[in-house]
Amino acid sequence: MSQFALVIGTTFVGETDLPRRPESEANAQAMADCLRSLEISVEPFYVLMGNRATRIGCESRLKKLLKNLHSGDTLWLYYSGYALTHEAQSYLLCADSDPDDLETTAWNLAEILEKIRHTGARTLALFDLSIPPTPWEQTGELGWEEGNLREIFDTESTDALLCANVNEGISYVNPERGLSVWTERIEEGLAGAAVYPLTAKRLFDYIQAELPKALRKQAESQAVQSPALLGAANFVWRDAPPGNIPQPSSQIDAAQLKRIVFRGVIRQRLKDLPFISKGQKLPDNAGPYAQRWLAKLCEPTLKQEIEDLYNAVREELGFKRKELEAGTTEEGYGYIRTPQFDYSVCLALDPDDVSQVIWRREVGHFSESAILRSPNFRKVFGAYLDELTFDFSTPLEVEALVDRIEEKNPKGVKVRVAGDGSSCEITITGFKGMLKVDRKRIVISSGAGTNPESLLEQFFRFQTQFNQPLAGLKG
Repeated sequence: MSQFALVIGTTFVGETDLPRRPESEANAQAMADCLRSLEISVEPFYVLMGNRATRIGCESRLKKLLKNLHSGDTLWLYYSGYALTHEAQSYLLCADSDPDDLETTAWNLAEILEKIRHTGARTLALFDLSIPPTPWEQTGELGWEEGNLREIFDTESTDALLCANVNEGISYVNPERGLSVWTERIEEGLAGAAVYPLTAKRLFDYIQAELPKALRKQAESQAVQSPALLGAANFVWRDAPPGNIPQPSSQIDAAQLKRIVFRGVIRQRLKDLPFISKGQKLPDNAGPYAQRWLAKLCEPTLKQEIEDLYNAVREELGFKRKELEAGTTEEGYGYIRTPQFDYSVCLALDPDDVSQVIWRREVGHFSESAILRSPNFRKVFGAYLDELTFDFSTPLEVEALVDRIEEKNPKGVKVRVAGDGSSCEITITGFKGMLKVDRKRIVISSGAGTNPESLLEQFFRFQTQFNQPLAGLKG
């Protein structure tokens, strides 16, 4: 089974008034380089950009590919440009497309897929589409109808579509590289940032997690994009990233990193809060009205905490003002978003005991692991965090983990297991906390003010001690 690629970047569309997309050529070149790094190098490997990306040019390259495609082969089809819907048909616009003659000058998506399917090959379509908000006075409607796409990429087939925009949104550009931020995320995901073995769903999950942060950083105004995944979500497209080198036990890979969240939970008597006056009537339930009452009272305290941490993050971690986003909401929630992680804090009544309130603080959505070992990160957040949670991408076989521990019988390790085998608690000599494991996650907890790096080291130790069960004991 072989893998092929057809990469197209349409900078302009015929004589139309659609804005030029100079980034399309950069997108196409970057994607071609990325696919070659994945060793998708079976010839022919076609790249069409700018004025070469005509309907005839695209069709002729596809015909040559069809002669080489066989059952079980894969075609990676990347397109950067504009799309149009006309008379219930979905079209890719080419460099010479004429709105008055779409049938012969634009590329019908359903016909493309039908020709490829006839060979028995499957298609992974990666479409960086831009849907400008300007009125389109010519034939058809810019963008695609999702219902029509679902008919083309149905779940019964082995084809899949990942698209930058379906309903609305321009494709925002990173000016430093001249690439759209969506294509950058595709490039990163394919290069190993997404979870492998790679499926369309795992690549889409990576995009969903990382695209909003990239848009906040690059877009000057409120960015709107509508990425979509259609078709065979769970079909494996690649078994391993290029240069698949196992991560050392003292390192953490990108797939693990995005599932790590540091937490701190503090319970406090409601009447002890500084903004509660003596003799003040307190709520007798934790309903919506009581929560809004609490949120209004704690608003000044919450704003002060966010302001103090915002400035600490700037001063200690070296972020610039324009790189950060911070604020509070009327629901008693505060947040700080940075290019490398997000922080949040909320205050709520304890539904089991309304005389108590619960402060919940979280740091997550990490983009790189170096920040976790930074002394300044510990300085800013160390006093708030006493728990690390790692969410599994697929269910963990807890019973198999317990069996492995019992077989190895490591010194200084004790394990308690639930009678139904759904969870276990692990203690390790030399660590004051505890590891709680169930089928969905591992929670590593310790005392208040624990060094975040200590929690992280216990995570590494857990992986190493039991031969990386997180990767090897999936259900």
